[in-house]
Amino acid sequence: MKKIIAVCLALLCMTGLLAACDKQEAFAPDSGTQGTSTVADPDSWEDPDSWEDPDSWEDPDSWEDPDSWEGPDSGTEEELYQPGSWDGNVYTNEYLGLTAEVDDNWQIFDREQVTELNRQAMEQLGYSDVKIEKALQKQIYDTMFIEMTTGSNIQITIEDLYPNDFVTEETYLEITKEGLENNTIYGYELGENKTIEIGGYEFTGFDAKIEGVNAQRTCVYHKGRYMLCLIFTDMSGEEGGLDMMTSVFSPL
Repeated sequence: MKKIIAVCLALLCMTGLLAACDKQEAFAPDSGTQGTSTVADPDSWEDPDSWEDPDSWEDPDSWEDPDSWEGPDSGTEEELYQPGSWDGNVYTNEYLGLTAEVDDNWQIFDREQVTELNRQAMEQLGYSDVKIEKALQKQIYDTMFIEMTTGSNIQITIEDLYPNDFVTEETYLEITKEGLENNTIYGYELGENKTIEIGGYEFTGFDAKIEGVNAQRTCVYHKGRYMLCLIFTDMSGEEGGLDMMTSVFSPL
């Protein structure tokens, strides 16, 4: 079982490379227009005689009282992520609007347990202490649950993208794939991106084949400043195993 958990965590750690590594250059605007400026021709400057007469300006005493202004966050405060919770075998995440129910064959790992497992996995993968801390600061390891008969498992992790919250699902997955293709520990055969419906949401994801694993599916959904990532690892060898695992989620 320890070997199964290690294999399952490997992909989860690599999806966290977006947070753990310095990827700022991947998100920078087109550098072809940076560092340049244009000075207007003085002949094109506006004639001062055409400027508005100061006597026509509005009386400052008529301005709105600054004390009545609403703060910059008033009415637009961003909803912060709240981890899901387990009640017996039922998982509920109100922030995501998702729920899942599993039978007694599944072993459940809570947020603290999954975070520690990921720390250990990243250490075994040779990540530096700095890279690990960056990943743990940006990643919320919500939960993981494992079907004890086969080792099949589902992992839920959330990444705080800020200040890179403009990153799209497609870009996120391409960077994830790059990390998987460059790893030297496990061999991945990666599929094309596609739309995958989970619990009423349209995720963007891809399927992969991994050495020693039947199949794995990575799905992401961008909400606000966060990227929700669901990882399904099918160890059963059954046809359609990933689809069956995906179907455990339903809307609240």
